[in-house]
Amino acid sequence: MNELREIISESFYTHPLMLSSALLACILGIIHRKKFQELQLIIFYPIASLIQGFIAYSSWASMENEENLKADVISESLFILLEFLIVYDFFKKIIILNNLKKYIQIIFAFYIIYLLLMWLFTNSFYEHPIKVYLLESLCILFFCFIYLIQIFKLPPRLNLINDPPFWITIGCLFYFSCTIPLFFAQSTLKVFPQHGSLYSINFLAYTILFLFISKAFLCNPVPTK
Repeated sequence: MNELREIISESFYTHPLMLSSALLACILGIIHRKKFQELQLIIFYPIASLIQGFIAYSSWASMENEENLKADVISESLFILLEFLIVYDFFKKIIILNNLKKYIQIIFAFYIIYLLLMWLFTNSFYEHPIKVYLLESLCILFFCFIYLIQIFKLPPRLNLINDPPFWITIGCLFYFSCTIPLFFAQSTLKVFPQHGSLYSINFLAYTILFLFISKAFLCNPVPTK
């Protein structure tokens, strides 16, 4: 338990803050689960984060237990896959222009092939998968940019402040833009450990992402004419 308290303290308590924001997104997602079709799978994003977070707590509470540490790393690898699938499904639903949709399909196929190859031929599934995180961030940022391009191509008929896809896209843009330098430093420069104080950037960025997801669930459906 001392190790757990120390890790949480080193991250300036941003990890429990992240889990609290994920819990809020889960509650709002359950309450408003029928409001928006494109958000039906998004609720599994904060749910997966909560599950992975509590697995991490179990691992940090007994750092000497190698099985717990292994479970933490494997849960991170599975979380990466689930995160990417959920985000891809979301953008596949909201990107309606065929010439743009094909680009996210290409990016999706490229990343899944890359991820499977990394899992098959390297130890990334059983080690902290920083390099996989890095490419995932770049791919999801491309999804965000493609959606923003679509906004300018479509007639200006939406109130973006009341548009759930806009809030989630901005949240993803914020999170993955903020954490790319973190993942790059860890994978290439190796200047700080996984659970150092600088890693609080990741937890704080996730907190803001989940708050944006919560805001998306609170948007009001636009009546169809």
